[in-house]
Amino acid sequence: MISIEFSERMAGTYIGNDGRQAPMMFEVDAIAPGPQSFVVGTPIQLRGTITIGGMARTVPTHGQLTVRLFRFGRRELVYDLSFTDDDGKSCRYEAHKDVSLIRPLSTMTKLKGSVYRGAEEIGSATVYFDLKDIPGFLSSFGVRTRA
Repeated sequence: MISIEFSERMAGTYIGNDGRQAPMMFEVDAIAPGPQSFVVGTPIQLRGTITIGGMARTVPTHGQLTVRLFRFGRRELVYDLSFTDDDGKSCRYEAHKDVSLIRPLSTMTKLKGSVYRGAEEIGSATVYFDLKDIPGFLSSFGVRTRA
């Protein structure tokens, strides 16, 4: 079995429903079960860390990325990251990139979503892929053969 692996880092701002703003960042390692993940949307597993100022101090996160680039009408990347905040409560960051073939650079580098504590939406967050990270991102890609 072949897997495709890569690492990604995105950083930006969290805005709570109370208006509080804080820096947010996540770094994840991704494992795609094969090239079909990038064509038919087989979920790509994510593991790493997430930081949200005043809420989660660099805590473990896990989840998935679903790539839907070959759908008619809407092209998107959907992220779903779960983590436990500093108070021990289960949280999630659900976000997506709407990918435009006309503006690929701006649409592939901006990720907007919502932060949930349990079932309650407690804020929103927009994070960005820094173009200075492209060399590291590209060099992180690897193909692995697994038994």
